[in-house]
Amino acid sequence: MPIQPPDSTENRPAGALNSLALAEYRELRATIRERGSLRHIVVLITFSVWTATMLWAASTFSVPLFLLIPLVVLVAGFEVSFALHVAVERVGRFIQVRYERESGTAVSWEHTAMGLRVPGGGVDPLFLNVFLVAATLSLLTGVWVSPITHGSPDAGFQQVELAVFAAAHAAAIVRWISAGRYARSQRVRELSAFEELLR
Repeated sequence: MPIQPPDSTENRPAGALNSLALAEYRELRATIRERGSLRHIVVLITFSVWTATMLWAASTFSVPLFLLIPLVVLVAGFEVSFALHVAVERVGRFIQVRYERESGTAVSWEHTAMGLRVPGGGVDPLFLNVFLVAATLSLLTGVWVSPITHGSPDAGFQQVELAVFAAAHAAAIVRWISAGRYARSQRVRELSAFEELLR
C-alpha cells in the first residue's frame, strides 16, 4: 500500500514553490532556445535582403545616398540580432544565479559554459566581422558609383553627399564595434549584477 504524504499546510507551499520554479526554469530555457534560433534566422534574412538591395541600388542609382538603403538593412538586422543575443545572455545569467548557485546541483550548464576556455578561434555570436565586411563593401560601392565631376557646379554638393554617405557607414561601424565590446563583457558584468540583486 503506497504511503500518502501527510495532509498538512507544511508541505504545500514548498511543493507549489518547487513546481513554480520548475515551470519558470523550463520557460527560461525555452526562451534561450527560441531566441538563439531566431537570431540565426534574422542574420540569414538580413544578408539575403542586403544582397538584393545592394544589387538593385548599385544597378539603378548613381547617387551614393540611395546606397544607404542596404546600410539601413544591415543596421536593422544587427540591432535585432544584438537585442536577441543580449536577452539570451541575460536570461542565462539569471538561470546561473537563481538555479545553479547551490553546489552539487544537477543544473550546471550556464556556469560550465561560462567557465569553458577553448584556445584558438571561437564563434562570433554577433557575426560582427561579417557585418563589418558587408558595410565596407557597401561603402566602397557607393564611392565607386559616385559621379563627382571636378569643376562642375554640382561638385560641391556631390562631395557633401559622399561625405554624409561615408559618415553614416562610419557611425554604423563604430556602433557595431561598441556593441561587440559590450557583448564580450556582458556575462561577467551581468553575473555580478544578478548576484547582487538575488543575494
